[in-house]
Amino acid sequence: MVDSFLDLMLGNFRLISSFYFQHQSLFNAIIVGGTVYQLFFRKSNPTRRQTRSEG
Repeated sequence: MVDSFLDLMLGNFRLISSFYFQHQSLFNAIIVGGTVYQLFFRKSNPTRRQTRSEG
């Protein structure tokens, strides 16, 4: 009975979450890999600092 209530309230989220939990190590590796790529291999664009003109 509780399972039917969860299906009704959560809908497709239960299917998505069960798929995620089955393949959790793969998804975590993709997320960590993307973060490492952005931190180390992506060129950073320094922001321009606006200086006040003295005058």
